[in-house]
Amino acid sequence: MDLPYEYKDKLPHKEPEIKVDRAYNPFKDKNQPSWEALYTDVKDSSHEFPVNDHTTETQELFVDEQTTYHKTQQIQNKYILSTIKSGLVFIHQNRAHQRILYEDFLTKLSAQDSLQSQQLLFPVQIDFDQNDIRTLKTTVEYLMQIGFTFETIQEDHIILNGLPAGLDETRVQQFLEHVIEATQQDTLSEQDAMIDVLAQLLAGSSAVRVGQTLDPKAQEALVDNLFNCKEPHISPSGKPSFTTLTIEDIDKRL
Repeated sequence: MDLPYEYKDKLPHKEPEIKVDRAYNPFKDKNQPSWEALYTDVKDSSHEFPVNDHTTETQELFVDEQTTYHKTQQIQNKYILSTIKSGLVFIHQNRAHQRILYEDFLTKLSAQDSLQSQQLLFPVQIDFDQNDIRTLKTTVEYLMQIGFTFETIQEDHIILNGLPAGLDETRVQQFLEHVIEATQQDTLSEQDAMIDVLAQLLAGSSAVRVGQTLDPKAQEALVDNLFNCKEPHISPSGKPSFTTLTIEDIDKRL
């Protein structure tokens, strides 16, 4: 497929590597949730996230605390409650998981690593107008790096036969529309900006949702991985991912 890439000269001439998840089975009754599989990757690479001065205080809060909580509790399928020495911590499950995935994706994409791709049993066609198709062509190389595989790109539609692992098929068109919009607004004029926005969009599309039930193992994995992040206190969009309630706070209320 010979496509004009606006960013072609800005990237190393490295053939994108398509990693196929051969275990992916859309008809399996108890298919492992995609977010749970991503937890495994994140936990294995958590040591790659350096600690900076801005987050040292936050992370030190949990150095000793992490060994003290034994159980977590999901509240309203939105928050994860965990105990720490100084009191309680309430974690927003969606924002926290976005932070975990965002840092993992950003690390891999910045290193020019290709993300895992899940091959589709049946190709997916998505229609766009011609202007959007022209914009989309300038981002193809990046999209392939995060796991998209293209069967064809025509003047008014594209056909995909592979998606980033963890990206639900129902969210693909919205994801690509966000990429097109950001590109047309010139917010992706630099390679680093492109990678950052793609990491944010992919994390937002792949993270566990508010309203989704998590089993105890997944809850504990979320807590562990969040506090191994570089900036655990905020989501990629800058919203708080957790808050604490100390024993002193509780004493004042009772």
